[in-house]
Amino acid sequence: MNTEQKRHAIKLKVAEKLPDIATFYTTGFLKSCKHITALDILQTLNGWHAMYSDGNIYTGGEKVLTLNLSQTLDQWDESTIDKLYELFYE
Repeated sequence: MNTEQKRHAIKLKVAEKLPDIATFYTTGFLKSCKHITALDILQTLNGWHAMYSDGNIYTGGEKVLTLNLSQTLDQWDESTIDKLYELFYE
């Protein structure tokens, strides 16, 4: 799966939990989605993860990723997207 496909998959996961950020076609495909921020990611990660105001995400007490808080999902680099994808689909 390439980076853009992973970005899209993350958008779908976020939209499942925060339906007001996205609109879907009647077929269920994503029509549009607002820019997803680090706060949106925080609100959708399950209870095994914690994110702090500095953008650090921890799993089991271990720091696994730092999100750039001034950027959105569409701006984060490939390695960040890869790690986020793992967190959502582990």
